[in-house]
Amino acid sequence: MFKGSTYRLARLLLLLTAAIVGTTLSVVYRQWMLLLVAVPALIFLFSALFRLHFQNIRKMTFMFNSIENGDYSFKFTEYDAPVSDNLLNLTLNRIKDLLVKAKNEVIDKERYYELILNSVHTGVIVLNETGNVYQINNEARRLIGLPRFTHINQLATIDRSLRELFFAIRGGERKQASYSNERGTVYLAVNASEITIRGKRLRILAVNDINNELDERETESWIRLIRVLTHEIMNSITPITSLSDTLLGMENKVEGEVREGLEAINSTGRSLIRFVEAYRKVTRIPTPRPTSFYVKPFLERMAKLAEPYMQKENASVRLRVTPSDLLVYADEDLIGQVVLNLLKNAAHAVAGKPDGEIVVTAYCTEAEQVAVDVTDNGCGIPADVAANIFVPFFTTKPNGSGIGLSVSRQIMRMHNGSIMLKHSLAGKTTFMLLFN
Repeated sequence: MFKGSTYRLARLLLLLTAAIVGTTLSVVYRQWMLLLVAVPALIFLFSALFRLHFQNIRKMTFMFNSIENGDYSFKFTEYDAPVSDNLLNLTLNRIKDLLVKAKNEVIDKERYYELILNSVHTGVIVLNETGNVYQINNEARRLIGLPRFTHINQLATIDRSLRELFFAIRGGERKQASYSNERGTVYLAVNASEITIRGKRLRILAVNDINNELDERETESWIRLIRVLTHEIMNSITPITSLSDTLLGMENKVEGEVREGLEAINSTGRSLIRFVEAYRKVTRIPTPRPTSFYVKPFLERMAKLAEPYMQKENASVRLRVTPSDLLVYADEDLIGQVVLNLLKNAAHAVAGKPDGEIVVTAYCTEAEQVAVDVTDNGCGIPADVAANIFVPFFTTKPNGSGIGLSVSRQIMRMHNGSIMLKHSLAGKTTFMLLFN
């Protein structure tokens, strides 16, 4: 192939040289007949050389235009073309193959880095100078609650102050923001850094949900406090109860007011022990053993277990599961405690209403999380009470222990999920369980 291409070019150059020499001699020796032959030959050879050059330039121009437009489907003929063209065609095809290989490597790297980016539990948003979203991962979409986020201005639909913060924050700064949605108040920590890539100034925002961090620290503090208190109370009460039992067991030696006093001490001591044992449950939740189970039969079983409470309060339960084969990966027994506790609370909320109804709705969110809503048509929860419902020992029930919702929250956190008061209005109160 190389010989054929070289031969064609060498032949053109040799003939062109001969034509130039012939033309020159014709002019020098005044051989006009020879000049009439030499000049057309010279013109023809120049034209052939130009066509050869223009043909090659056109091929390369076509190749680069196609590459610039992202079209790599072209292929130059390698074997059916004249022998002299094969070397150039092979070279151009090889250049294209190298560029395709480089492009595929870049695409593979981008997929690899995108997979890593979507695997982290920190939201990452890359913005250009005009506020356009250059890149975003799934966690960031979940945190801001927008399935499609292409420009900072879209944040105005959620909270205008959040939009202003994203516009104003600069590299090296750390700020906090909050906004409210149907799940409650979301607290975000935003860290910014800057980088220049191919002449473009980009800002990289790392967004973290600090709700969980604050709640976990609060829960840990309560657990440490409960452990200390229960330990000290048990150490003090147990000997008193034991001693009063011994004294009461001494027949005919403890009579009258002394016996009545010892009985009061013994009864009070035993009540305190039962009280402390109830609160120890907060610190003794077993390690979850998650398995996959269907939500619909699970909720049907929970509704069956809650029937005595429903009959007592004259309430009814309706279940709605979409899709019907919805699956969740969790410890079924522990989650059963959470759901049963919510059903009990809902039954208490609708007590006395002639049309008391509790609706349990299970579904899959846009972020592909399994959610379970427990809604009652009771009188609602006042704002001052709602702020404390997850605090251990807090209760509005005369005989309540105040640990049901705090234990439920702890169980959900052990499953990397959450429980929250979605909304509470007169006639509609909804608690939501969210499984990540």
